[in-house]
Order: sequence, then C-alpha cells, then structure tokens
Amino acid sequence: MTGGAPEVLSYARVLCSSEIQRPFPACHLELVGALDDYEYVQDGDIIIGGVFTVNNFMSAMGPRRDYINSMMLCLRPMPPYYRYFLTIQFAIDKINKDPTILPNISLGYHMYDSCSDNRKAVKSVLQTLSGPGQTVPNYSCRKRANLAGFIGDQNSVTTVNIAQILALYRYTQINYGATSYVLSNKDNYPSFFRTVQSNKAIYLTLSSLLQIFGWTWVGVLSSDDDSGYEETQLLIQYLAIKGICIAYMIKIRYVVLSAVDEILKNSIKIIRRSSAQVIILCGTFSSFIADNLAKLSDVLHDKTFIFGPIFASKTFLVEHYRKVLEGSLALEFFALPVPDMKHFYDRFHPEDRLLAHIWLVNLHCTTNEPRNRIYMGIYKCPLLHNCSGTERISDFTSFQSPGLTDRVYKAVYSLARALHNMYLSPAKKSQDKTTQAHNYPHQLNYWVKNLKSLKGDLLFEENGELVTPFDIVNWKSLKNGSLLVRRVGSTFIANGSQQNFSIRVENIVWKTGINKSKDFLILQRKHLDTYRHHLLMHAMFNPQRKHHLRKLNKGTPSSWEEDDFQCLRITFLAASWKKRSRLFLAEYMVRRNMENKFMERGYRENRDLCILVLAVSLRPPSTRIGSGGKLRIPKSQCSENCLPGTRKVQRPGIHSCCYDCAQCSEGEVSNVSDSENCQQCRYDEWPNEKKDRCVPKLLNFLSYSNDPLGMVFALFSSILCAMTGLILLVFISHQDTSIVKANNRNLSFTLLISIMLSFLCVYLFLGCPNDITCLLRQVSFGILFTISISCVLAKTIIVCVAFKVTKPGSLWQHWLGTKLSKAIVISCSSIQVIICIIWLSVSPPFKELDTSFYQDKIIVQCNEGSVIGFYSVLGYMGFLAAVSFVLAFTVRTLPDSFNEAKYITFSMLVFCSVWIAMIPAYLSTRGKYMVAVEIFAILSSSAGVLGCIFLPKCYIILWRPERNTKTYVMEKRVLQ
Repeated sequence: MTGGAPEVLSYARVLCSSEIQRPFPACHLELVGALDDYEYVQDGDIIIGGVFTVNNFMSAMGPRRDYINSMMLCLRPMPPYYRYFLTIQFAIDKINKDPTILPNISLGYHMYDSCSDNRKAVKSVLQTLSGPGQTVPNYSCRKRANLAGFIGDQNSVTTVNIAQILALYRYTQINYGATSYVLSNKDNYPSFFRTVQSNKAIYLTLSSLLQIFGWTWVGVLSSDDDSGYEETQLLIQYLAIKGICIAYMIKIRYVVLSAVDEILKNSIKIIRRSSAQVIILCGTFSSFIADNLAKLSDVLHDKTFIFGPIFASKTFLVEHYRKVLEGSLALEFFALPVPDMKHFYDRFHPEDRLLAHIWLVNLHCTTNEPRNRIYMGIYKCPLLHNCSGTERISDFTSFQSPGLTDRVYKAVYSLARALHNMYLSPAKKSQDKTTQAHNYPHQLNYWVKNLKSLKGDLLFEENGELVTPFDIVNWKSLKNGSLLVRRVGSTFIANGSQQNFSIRVENIVWKTGINKSKDFLILQRKHLDTYRHHLLMHAMFNPQRKHHLRKLNKGTPSSWEEDDFQCLRITFLAASWKKRSRLFLAEYMVRRNMENKFMERGYRENRDLCILVLAVSLRPPSTRIGSGGKLRIPKSQCSENCLPGTRKVQRPGIHSCCYDCAQCSEGEVSNVSDSENCQQCRYDEWPNEKKDRCVPKLLNFLSYSNDPLGMVFALFSSILCAMTGLILLVFISHQDTSIVKANNRNLSFTLLISIMLSFLCVYLFLGCPNDITCLLRQVSFGILFTISISCVLAKTIIVCVAFKVTKPGSLWQHWLGTKLSKAIVISCSSIQVIICIIWLSVSPPFKELDTSFYQDKIIVQCNEGSVIGFYSVLGYMGFLAAVSFVLAFTVRTLPDSFNEAKYITFSMLVFCSVWIAMIPAYLSTRGKYMVAVEIFAILSSSAGVLGCIFLPKCYIILWRPERNTKTYVMEKRVLQ
C-alpha cells in the first residue's frame, strides 16, 4: 500500500496495451473486461465521480483463472454497501433540489462499483476521467459537463491506488471509509480528504481500551492484504507502547477450496492453545473473513472481539454470527446528522442490475437478464423463482444498519459546499467557462481545504481528516433476534493525542459464555454473612412463604409453590452448613435450572455459591450482587497478575507479557499488581507480612514501661536503692557506735550515697535514649562508681595505715585521720572527672539509630562517640578496683574485730568478676540487650559492694548490738 506510483503503474501495465490502429483515437487503453462494470451515470452541469463498493469479491471467468486475459466477475454483493451507493444518489438529488446550494447548477454523477478489487478500482477511475465511451489517457471525452471531484472508495486497499492517480491530476477526492494512515501524507496525496480518521487514531484508542481492561495478551485476525499488513504493524507499535503482547496473528485470505480445511485446522489449533480471550479484527472486511468466523465459531464462542470503526459499521455481522460476536466491544465514529432516507430507498426495484444481483444471491429470485444464468452457475443457487417486483432493499435487516451512511452523506455535501463557495467567489465569477473547466481540480482543492464547521473551525484538519469523537459500543443480541447497540463510552483524538477518554464498565454486558470457570461469580467473603442472614430472615418472617410451606407439607402445592418453598426448606438446611445439606442444595439448584444460570455442576460442593444462588433468587430489589448482576470482565493475560508483594520475573522468550511472579526481596515492597520492580522501603520502615506496603520499623530500646526486662531492672533498681537508703539511715542513727566509728563513718556515708545514686543512674539507661540521657548515662555511671571505688580504696588504705601507726615511731602517724580519706576520694574521683570532661569535649556520646543490624527493627541506642574515652572510664574504674582488691587482700588477716579488709576483698572480688564478665557479653550483644548487660553489671556490682561491706555491719548493729560495744572489743582483744 505504501508503494506509491510504481504500484499504480503495475496495474496500468495489466490494464493497458500498446497503441492499436483504429479509426478512433490515436491511443487508448485496452482495459480488462468485466461481465458487468456496474456503471451509473447521471447528467448534470457538474459531474461528481464516484467509486463505491457493493460487490465484495472479484473473480476471473474460465477454468484457468487468468486474471489478465479473462473476463472478470464481480461477486457477493452486500445489501449494507448498497445503502452507501443510494446515499450518494440521495445526497446529489437533495442538493439539486436545494435552492441554497449551487443555484441554477445541476449535479450529476459518474460512478462505478470497484468490487473491492484494485484492478477494477483503477479501471473505474480511468474510465471516469475519460468520460463515457472509450478510455483515452489524459483526455476527457465529456461534451459539456465538468468533472469536479471524486467520492469514495470504501476500502483502504482500493482507495490508495485511486488517490495516487487522482493526485497526478489534482482532482479532489473525499473519502468516506478508508482509514489508511499513508493517505494523511499531504506530499503524496495533496487533494485527498476523508470524513473519517486514520488508523493511527483508531488503534491508539483501541490500545488504550485494552489497557483499561488489563488485556495484555490478545489475538489478532487480519485480512491478508496491504490494509491488513499496515493495520497490524500499526497495532503492534501501539500495543508495545502500552505493554500489550500479541499471542498470535492469523491472516485470512482467499484460498482454493482444497487448502481451506488445512488452514482452518491450523487456526483452530492456534486459538485453542492460546490463553488469549480477546481478539482484535484488523484489515479489510470481506466475505471470507465472515466465512472464517463462522467456521471458527467452535473455538471463538467464548472469545471477546474488539472492532475498529470499519468493522463496527458491519453490524449485520453480529446478526449472522451471534454466537461469535455478541458481547463484543466496538469503536464507532460519532454519528453525524443525516435526513431520513427511507422513502428514497423504497423507490428502487430490480431494474437496477446491482439490485437484481442482490435478489439473486439473497432472495433466490431472478430476472430475465442473460447474465443471471452465469451467476446461478457460480453461486450454485437452489431452485429460483421470478422476482415479484415488490422486493425492497430496505426490508433487509442488514440494510437497516446505518453503518457509514452519515460519512458518505457528509462527503457528498462537503464537496457540494466547496463547489458552492467556489462559484460564489469573486474570482470565479470573472472567469469564462473555458477557464473554469481547466481550473476545477486546482481551485476546488483550495475550497475544500477551507471549509468551515458550524463552530467556525476548519472542517478538515491539515492532514485532510474530519475529526469527530469516537463512541465505544457494546453489542448484545436480544432474545427477540434484534441487536442492542449500547453506547458505553467515548473518546476524542486530536493532534495525535487522546483526550476525554471515558467508559462506563458497569453498562457493559459481556459474553455469557465467558468465565464459567471456578472463579466465576464467587461471592466475596465479606458479603457472605449478610446474604446468609438475609436468607434466613426472608424465610422466617415472610407470612406468605410460611403459608405456602404449610401447603407443601400437606402435599397439595402447585408446581410454582413447590419450587418456591422447596427453596425455603433448603435455606433452613443450608444454615446448618452440613455436607448433606450443601449437596442437597446444590443438586436442587442444578435441577431447578434457574433463569440466571449461575449454577454449574462444578460448584456442587461450594457452599458459598449455593448461598449466592439463594441470595439471587430471594434478594429484595435493592440488593446488588457483584457489579449489578453482570458477568465479570473477561481476563486475557499470558500470566496471572502478580499480586502486591510480588514482582514480575520475565520468562525466557520474546513476549514481555509472559512472566512468573517472585516474592519481593527482604526490605522491598510492591503495592500494585504486576509490578516490574519492588521498591526499597525507607530506612525507618520495613515491609509488612504480605510485602505490599512499608510499615514503620519497631523501635528497639529497653523500656521501663512496656518491656518486661526493663520493668524488672527498674524494680530491682528501686528496691536496691531503697535498701541502700535504709542502711544509710541505720548507720546515721548508730553513727556513735563503735562499729560505725571504727570504719570511718564519713567514708561509709559517702560510699552509701554513691551506691544509692549508682542504683538510680540505671534509669538513665532505661527508656528511649536521647542526646541528654546519652551524655549523662556513662558519665554519671563512671563518676559515681569511681567515687564508690575511691571510698573503698580509702577504707583499705586507712586500715593499712592504722596498723602501721600502732608500731612505735611509725612515720604513718601524721597520715592517719579524715584528711587522708578525703584526699584519696577527691584525688581519685577528680582524675575520672577529668577523663570524662576530655571525653565529652572531644567526642561526646549521642543518640543513634541503627537500622542495619535488625531488618525489621531500629535500634535506638547511644553511640559512645569516642571508644577510647568510654574504655578509659572503665579502665580507670578497673584499676582502682584492682588496687583496692590487692591492698584489702594483703591486710585481710590483721587482728581487729572491726577489720573491713575481708569484706572489701570479697566486694572487690565480686566487682571485678562482674565487670570482667560484662565486657565480652557487652561486645557480643546489640540493642536493648547490650544496655541490659551494662545495667546488670551496674546493679550486681553495686549490690555486691553493698552486701559484702555493709550487710555484716547491719547484722551486728540491728541483731547483735552486744558486739557493738567497746567493752566487747577489749575483752575479745584480751582473749586473743
């Protein structure tokens, strides 16, 4: 189709012969002969050429089927196409009678039937250009009339070749049915206009329609010609943009009878193997496509068809092939206003050769024309009868469908309006008749291009197309045999972009044979209880139903009552959900064969569907099930949809629509179906169980309110702090006793207070960390523990010094006293304070969110900032504890009733053991358990110091007060 002028020249070689010596013109064309050219001529001042299609096929006479030298036969006339031919005549007749258009000028016509054949179409154009009589190239044999322009043809295949010839002579052509996009090229076809839009607009809309319904796997049936090739290539291009794949493509062409069966078998095998439930029809409509649809009906009965406007104009297809085509979706051109033409149609009778041919094929009646005997042999007609003369073309059901009637009428009127404007222009009035005749082709093209619509815009766009909205219609065959064409949506294509696409899915009635699979009309779980409750209430509280139920029990019900109240009895049985009741219910519903046909044998053990069927039969008028009771949208996919939480994994092969579904990886989600990739959740989010959305990660920290471990620590911290406070009170109340004095009561008070604060600092480790608590927790813990250990170290040193002083002339005497203990505590604690200040100055601790250790949790922790600073604090405490342990161990055997060395030794042993064990445990844990390890070390070490040093003294003070006297001490010393 895109070959251009060379293709037309190839037809010319077939149609022409070299110069033949005759007494007439010096040169003429020797055209292929036809049994009947179906030429129609009406004289007028201005002639409109026309090429139309009524016969749908052309064949050669003779056994050899020689298409060059044989006589050609036009076959299979279509009554709907004859309507377009009559519309051209009606429009010209109406224009001639209208005084407001071309006054005092009559329009005539010179038209041929192209028989949907390229050769016949080219021949018709050349004959029209030459005028009646012999066909002479580049000459017009018309005596008076001027050929203004052309109307037609209907098909793209013939129109392209016609347009190539007319472009050479600059004759204006207005087409009413050709949609080939190559005709929009104004460089090649400057004088071509059409009242329809090109295939680009059509298939852009169809691809969007497929995308809306999620049909990503479709089949294609196409005519095997230039038009079919162009449309399928365009379709592939647009479908690829929308992510839709073609499962198979079947080309339909005319073949000899012996090869038909083999081709049909292959086609049936291809369609049956494919999971595509939606099929698109492309190319040029022909009787062979209709015949193939009939022969493939067994495999096409459950398929949904999608049509473009050219096929959609053939509504007679549905009437003849209801089993295959009902429930289909079609794209139609917006209906333009046309006058009522029925009275005009009824005027035509069998004197017209085309009508006689139609009567022969469709009504098996014949006239006395000799050519009818040839057609009778070709069609192998049964017994024929003479036509009565009362036959009317308008009686055909297929003829009543408007199809492209409005577009034909618009094409003729547009050409007439352009002629009218041209004749009224000042330049035209000043020309003589000879000049006018020669300027027709050039001037008329200008006036057609500048035609205005009612809104004042240009009627034809720059590419010569009349742009109107598209209607999306649904075809449904009714029980009375009529066809219901329901408008379910619309769209508008302008400047290559789609605008205002709308569709009402709830108004679509899908094919009844679709989706009778196990997932068809399964009742949603959330509605099941509602329907079940409604059934029980309806059966229990409807008095009329109870009355009939009593009649049924008496054994005298009518058949209607039996069916009706047997259903009620089953309702009560179904409420128990027993297997026996479910089977009885299912078998009854199958036997009853309800009108809605919701029940299938495969559902007999499906209790949900049984309840659905009862709900349908008993529901009140306001109850809606599913989408208004209509059938579910058919699915046409190579693979099942990947649910949210999964992603598509391409299968090996060429089709991107065939894939497997894989679960999203850890940390990724997909929240839409058929996701190509999964999205990574944010750092503070994690996929839920289904991996269809990100949820906030759980914050992992040791809470004292919600975490049992934190609550235990908080409880023990409070108890131990309270115990320390009680011990402090005991010591304060007995501060003048011998045991308190002997152990340096000021150091004891300082030690108890630091231990009590150490227990309280545990609360800095509990709860959600923040920058303040992170700064305070390690520093406070380090300083308080250092003070505690410093006090213990001071006690140990005091014991050592005390026994040194007992020797005469000892140099340690001036060290004994409160100054030494204070100096030790202050100096040792000051060093730790300096370490903490340096740590906080250089790299202080801060709050940190650790999202990497746990996948589904965020560890809210304190980053210690400087690891050196943290371990310096711990190391310094360990050093003081080790020194205290060594000194206490050396003086543990000194004789003294109140010698604390043994208790200090044990306390430091516990302290060092706890913290030595704490370090590897601390390093091997993360999150709240790391904090728990440190809290446990704080509590256990502090409790160890408290228990080992102070509990024995409390025992003596509270329960053995007789030992807490100076007399008892002296007596014991004497005994020793």
